[in-house]
Amino acid sequence: MQIGVAMALGFVSIVVPIFFMPVRAYDAPLFPWIRTAIENLGLVSLLLLIVSGAFVGLISSARFWLLGFSASAAVFAGQQIKAKLM
Repeated sequence: MQIGVAMALGFVSIVVPIFFMPVRAYDAPLFPWIRTAIENLGLVSLLLLIVSGAFVGLISSARFWLLGFSASAAVFAGQQIKAKLM
């Protein structure tokens, strides 16, 4: 369960800032808001990833490296999607 929470918080940490900050919107054939989030990664997303990682680390009994990978999985998946779109 902690791995799923880490993955969800990592995804939210990357996607949520685009709804509260002025960013350039990008078109994509499927889920344009994910592409917009990946194209506009910034300090806010990084800080949210750090905070969510610390939170999950405090409440979890899973290994830290597994939680870190799970929280960052959204970034890696987004980079792969971005590469295929270009």
